[in-house]
Formats: sequence, structure tokens, C-alpha cells
Amino acid sequence: MNEGKSISIVTMELGWGGAERVLSELMKEWVRTGNKVTLVQTRPGIFGESYPIPEGVNNITFQIKSRNRFEQYAKEIIALFRYMKNNPDTSMLAFSNASIRIVAVCSMFFHNRIVFSERNDPRHSPQTEFLRWLRYKLYNLADTCVFQTHQAMSLFPKKVQKKGIVIPNPVNPDLPPAHNGERNKTIITACRLEPQKNLSMLINAFAMLHKSNPDYLLEIYGEGSEYEKLQGLINQLGLADYACLKGRTLSIYEVMKNSAIYVCSSDYEGLSNSLIEALALGMSVISTDHPIGGASEMIEDHVNGLLIPVGDVNALYYAMKYLIENPDAARQLAENASHIKEKWPIEKIAQKWLTIL
Repeated sequence: MNEGKSISIVTMELGWGGAERVLSELMKEWVRTGNKVTLVQTRPGIFGESYPIPEGVNNITFQIKSRNRFEQYAKEIIALFRYMKNNPDTSMLAFSNASIRIVAVCSMFFHNRIVFSERNDPRHSPQTEFLRWLRYKLYNLADTCVFQTHQAMSLFPKKVQKKGIVIPNPVNPDLPPAHNGERNKTIITACRLEPQKNLSMLINAFAMLHKSNPDYLLEIYGEGSEYEKLQGLINQLGLADYACLKGRTLSIYEVMKNSAIYVCSSDYEGLSNSLIEALALGMSVISTDHPIGGASEMIEDHVNGLLIPVGDVNALYYAMKYLIENPDAARQLAENASHIKEKWPIEKIAQKWLTIL
């Protein structure tokens, strides 16, 4: 077992997102196994809500006031420069593009071990061509680059791939046991309400399903910029009594384990934590076979879930209809899905990270 390593994680804030959730779980496990972990938050409060910092993690925040983005980055670089100068033996880990930029600049002046990680589809994030070009250049400054899937790694230059390693997200160790009894006639998803998630496709497919299965409900959990658009579509399709935007809930796992079907309708993803959790909870799962290949690395079609083409509303309708009309097949898929807990446990994934930090 690796013990006594010093790990410094640089992020804007431990916000309420998938990457931050993974960081929270990894930090907890690293502390448990005797490592010194420091969380460096460069923009505390920027997301409004955040995950609690695990016990035993040293928390450092940059309290920076700036007039513009350039000044913000400049002051963050200066603050991180001082931190790295005072901590020459700590390994620096950055997930987000904003954090990678300031760590990369500071890395040119010090000899700390540098690890960057790609958490989304590299072709879509960052959003501008210049920032994507800059990201490729900055990854050259890292000692190791961590990717969630092999497909994601293949999209980077050969020089970056040579220092790359694929490490999937861990299964949340705090999940309740998989539910083997009767389930509610509810189809659910949990994600940010953003264009990337293509929730309009899910609503349109559910409208088709509703005609033959009016006893099923659709519940969408999460918040985001498309709330008004999606609510308008629900109203337009006459589904106000059957499809609901539920917002965020702290009891999402209880909702998931008692629901019939989980759907991921995304056009692209990194490695969806919600999809991993739905599988681990023993749900019947349908997902688009989206880039960067996260769904296909988790799901074997018609073995532990169903894969459908991206953007195909008819395929999603028929997949939901199949699970409803074939309950024995749905139960077998759900039982097979729960084995992902054994494939990606937190102990195994955290140790993979320690080998390269």
C-alpha cells in the first residue's frame, strides 16, 4: 500500500458536479489510507453549493478580488506559485480546465509532480477552438494525464497519449443496497438541465410511450439553464400530469432504487456518475452510446443495460417499451448491472490514482 504521499488538488471550488463528487470520494479514501491531502480552492463560493470537504483534508482557499478575468488568473497564478514554492514535495492534481491552466503555468518554475485529468468530451470542452488548442499544449507540461475512457485518450496528440492512463470513476461507496423487489412505474434521469444532456429527446420519447403506457411517469432530477425550455415542451405535449422536473434532491438514491428505468439521453459525456450509480443500484438502464465511450465501457448491450444511438428518439421509445413489456429481461439486465460495484470499487480506483501521483 502507498502511504504518506502528499497530494494537492487544485480546483475552483468543490462544487456540486460530477468531477467534484469523484474528487470528494477520492480524497476521503486517500486520507483513510494515510496520505496527506490538501484541497486548494481558487474561487471559493463561485458555484454557490458544494460538497462537504472530507474530514482530514487540509483546506486552503484563495480570497482574490479582481476587476476582470485576466487579473483573476494572474492573481491565482501568483498565489499558487507561492503555495508550490512552499510545498516542493507535494504532487499537484487538477481536473478542471481553469485549474489546469494555472497549475501548468506554475509547473514551469518548480519540480512538483503534475497530474492533469480530462473529465468531458475533449471535442466539446472547453467550448472555443483556441481554448481546446491551448489545453493540448498545456497537457504537455504534465507528468501524467488521466482519462476516463480510451476513446477520450485517443483524441489527444501522440505525445500526450504516451503519458496517458485510463482510470474510470469509482462507484459511490455510500450507495444503498440494490433493490430486488417491486418498483414504481417511474422512468427517471438525474443530470444538469443543459443542452448536452438532450433531455428534449427523452421527453419526446416518453410522449410516444405515454400513449400505450399511461400509467408510467417521467421524473427528471437536476437544475440548469434549460428548465424553462423543457417545462414548455412538457406542457406543449400535454404531459404536465405525467412528466415532472423535480429539481435537486438529497434522497436521489432512494428515488433511483425504487424506480423502474433509468435513462441517460446525453449527446456526449465524460463518464456519467449518475449512470454508474443507476447500474450499481441494480436498475434497468438505457443510455445513448455517446462519445467519449463512457457508456459502452460500462454497458454491454442487452447484457447489463441497453445502448441506443445518440439523438434517436424512436430508439429510445422502443427501448423503454421493450423493458416495460419484457419484465423478466428487465430484471436480468438490472441484476447484471449491479456487478459494476465489484468492477470499480473506490479502494481499487483510489489505488490506481496513487500509483501515478
